[in-house]
Order: sequence, then structure tokens, then C-alpha cells
Amino acid sequence: MGTIWPDAPIVAVNPRGPNGAEDDVAMRRAGSHPALVVVTVGTDSHRFGRLVTWAGRWADDHADDARVVIQRGTAPHPGGVAYCPEALDFDELLDLMSRADAVVCAAGPGTVMDALRAGVKPLVVPRNDEMGEHVDGHQVAFAKVLVERGVTLGANTESELRAQLDRVMVQPGWCSVTPLSSAPTPGGIRISAALEALVSPVPHDTVAHRG
Repeated sequence: MGTIWPDAPIVAVNPRGPNGAEDDVAMRRAGSHPALVVVTVGTDSHRFGRLVTWAGRWADDHADDARVVIQRGTAPHPGGVAYCPEALDFDELLDLMSRADAVVCAAGPGTVMDALRAGVKPLVVPRNDEMGEHVDGHQVAFAKVLVERGVTLGANTESELRAQLDRVMVQPGWCSVTPLSSAPTPGGIRISAALEALVSPVPHDTVAHRG
């Protein structure tokens, strides 16, 4: 857990790329190319149609100035202009994240780490068990901690998601951060036990996939 729990909030940086592909990323994040927004619901079998629908509607409203890729899992295709495969190859997803202006994801620790390592502070929309999107409410609690700590951005409603993505459009590079090292931080080591207690309260025989 140290890799997603730094000792200080993760602060945005001015995007820069020394050459080649990195320059292309920097130009896009600086507003010279259409924005790339990557949305992923992860691999959980529960539908996360709420996020897919919200992202699809935003994509339709920004068909002229943004490319939106939505990994939708088991949720129905929302229609519209967004590219919405059920699944993405892991390497393909990492490549998209490395070029993205914004990454929107569920509150899965692995996806959050992948985005931060790619140099993007992710916008987290937690799955809600009361809506049948997960087995329990741990993502809601986990997302709240991440946002309060400054590790991620957050949204719980469609209007909040749209406001965050609209800000990316008018403030290029807003989600760009220094790529996170894979080395655990002292802060992460100190609180990893507490986070484990937060996200793993269910007895072993009732645990389902919790990505």
C-alpha cells in the first residue's frame, strides 16, 4: 500500500517531455491535441453501468475535442462516440494511461497505482454496493480516504464527474503528476495495516473479487 500512500499529497506538475512520444504526451496535455480520457471499471463481475453511462454522455458532448476510451466490463454499451470495449489488454491499458489527459476509474488499488505510475492523478468514482455494483461498501470508504489524502481526485455524482473532466478541458495538464515510484514510502508502511483493516473486513468464506 505504500505505493499509493505517499507521505505528502501528490501535486500536479507542468507536463514536459524531452523528445519523441513524451513530447507528444506533453503537447496533448498542454492543449495542442484533442484530449484523451481513459475510463476503466476494472475486472469485477458486477456491472458498473452508472460510470459507463456518465462517461458516455460526457464523450458525446465532447466529440469534437476529446477522445474517450471506456473499458466497460459487464456493463451495457452506452452507444455514442466513445470507444467502449468490454476489456482491454493490460499493456494496452497502461499505454493509454501513459498518454491520457485524465484517467477515470473505480476505487481499485491496483488501477490507482497504475495511473499514478503513468503520471496521471486518477479521478476515482467508487463502486456502491447499495446499487449492486460491489459486494460491500469498501470502495466508498477507500475512495474517501484517497481523496482526503490528496492521492486521487474524486466524484460521486454525474455532475461532479463532468465538472472534473470539464476542468481538464480548460486546464490542460491539470491531472499530470510526477510518475510515482514503485518503492514503498515510510507513510505507506505505517498505515498499511490500517488500510488492510478498512478494505478487508469480510470473512474469508464470503469474499468475492474486490478489484
